[in-house]
Amino acid sequence: MISYKHIRSDRQWRGTIGLTEAKFHILVSKFSQAYQKKNGISLRENASNLATTLLLPTYEDCVFYVLFQLKNSLNYDSLGLLIHTDASNARLNFEKYLSYLSDILTDLGAMPKHSFSSVEEFESYFLGIESLLIDASEQAINRPQGNENQKESYSAKKRNTPIKN
Repeated sequence: MISYKHIRSDRQWRGTIGLTEAKFHILVSKFSQAYQKKNGISLRENASNLATTLLLPTYEDCVFYVLFQLKNSLNYDSLGLLIHTDASNARLNFEKYLSYLSDILTDLGAMPKHSFSSVEEFESYFLGIESLLIDASEQAINRPQGNENQKESYSAKKRNTPIKN
C-alpha cells in the first residue's frame, strides 16, 4: 500500500504530493478538524463503529491519498491498486476526501476560483492584475456553415472544429 511513511526527503514530498512535509502536517491538522466537525466523531471512532476496516485508516492516509491523486492523475483502477481496492471504491474515497480538502482550502482562502458566471465577474476578480496568462491554444466550436467560414477553422489533423489562437 502506498504510504507517506516511506518518503525520506523534502524533494520526494514535493514531487509526490506537491507540498513539503511541514505543510502536509498542517493540512492534516485542518483536515482532522473538518472531518470531526462534519461527522461529529473522529475517523478512529468511525472505524471502530464499522464492522470492516477502513482503506484509509488515518487522517494522514486520507490527505496523502487525495494529494497523491491530484498530483499524479492516475486512473481509478491504478489508484485502487495502491490502496488494495477496486476502481469504484477508489473513486468514492477520492471524491469524499477531496470535498473535505476543498472546504478547508476555501475557508483558508487558498482555493483557486474555477468558474465565473459572467465576463464582469471575471474582470472584477482579476482587477489590478497586470498580466494574465491563459494556457489555451484551441477551443472546440460548432462547425461553421459556408465553405469560406469552414476554411478558417479547418484542421486536416483533427475531427473537431477548433478556433485557432
